[in-house]
Amino acid sequence: MNIMLINSAKEWGGTEKWALYAADGLAGLGHKVYFGCRGNMFQNRSLKNNVEFVTFPFANNADIVTLFQIRSFLKKKSIDVVMPSKQREYFLAGLAAKMFTDTKVAGIYGIDRPIHNLRNRIVFYHLFDIVYVNARKIVEVLSKDKSFDVNKCRLVYVGVESLTCNDSTRQRMRESLGLTQNQICIMGIGRVASQKGFDYGIKALSILIKKHPDIKLVIVGSGAIEEHKKMAQDYGVSDKVIFTGFREDIPDLLQAMDIYWLPSRSEGVPNTMMEAMAVKKPVVAFDIAGVAELIKNEENGIVVPFEDVEMLSARTADLIENPQKRKTIGERGYQTVVNDYSMEKMCQVMEKYLLELVKK
Repeated sequence: MNIMLINSAKEWGGTEKWALYAADGLAGLGHKVYFGCRGNMFQNRSLKNNVEFVTFPFANNADIVTLFQIRSFLKKKSIDVVMPSKQREYFLAGLAAKMFTDTKVAGIYGIDRPIHNLRNRIVFYHLFDIVYVNARKIVEVLSKDKSFDVNKCRLVYVGVESLTCNDSTRQRMRESLGLTQNQICIMGIGRVASQKGFDYGIKALSILIKKHPDIKLVIVGSGAIEEHKKMAQDYGVSDKVIFTGFREDIPDLLQAMDIYWLPSRSEGVPNTMMEAMAVKKPVVAFDIAGVAELIKNEENGIVVPFEDVEMLSARTADLIENPQKRKTIGERGYQTVVNDYSMEKMCQVMEKYLLELVKK
């Protein structure tokens, strides 16, 4: 197949990582893969296979120049399937594919919320031929909208790359964060915004420090940092929270922590949670969306009721006080992602659905 993935982002994140690794994996399965983007952020990253990059302006969500450039490229290269991965290119790529081309469109939806935006409703309902989702919960949410054809959904769990862990990297990262050798480090990663629920994390931390005053919470990501700093100050934990801002060295940074928190309000199956499991760290997460599809409570992670910061604090305290339990859950989480959620397996499932789509 001739496949084109598109991502118009200016900043690296989970969706960008997923799109690039998916392109690399599909190329490794023998397909001709192109990657549409706006600059050189993607080209500078090392890949195992041959992916050809193409740049488009992406001036705005209705950029006519980009629309016709994508359409021209789809026709010129006889693209079988185009896969837009961000909201900006949903409409542009979807419409371009339907403008006198035979290209099929495989969209991506990775959050457990209904589709309310009018533009997105047009795209998902009329322009996308199939929609990749990464959790069964998302299918359940979308199925409640009777005007959406839920038969378009294809479940493909996120895959993770195997990560190499070593003591020297852990020590180097902890020193860079100002952590002492035995200090417990809790980490959360994602855009600092309401969806990611770091406000819940700060509230839980204010409870947790009463029993464990020496812990640190490291929040990794850009966004409303000043607002969250003010919140940490209001809860009396400003000296316990480290905001790193945007970081690209996530695989190394993850090794600095002891426990990973996922207090999000909505997700699919988050990349960062799986990456934390891939470095053998225990995850404590709110019971949302695809979390329970991946984590079996008390076996390969800890799941607590949504918004229950008291329980988030209590279950974390239990892990702090039981190092062997922390290690055991981390090891089981690692086995889960290595055995069932590899990048290779993800790409094989994607390929199966793409072949079915093209043959229709």
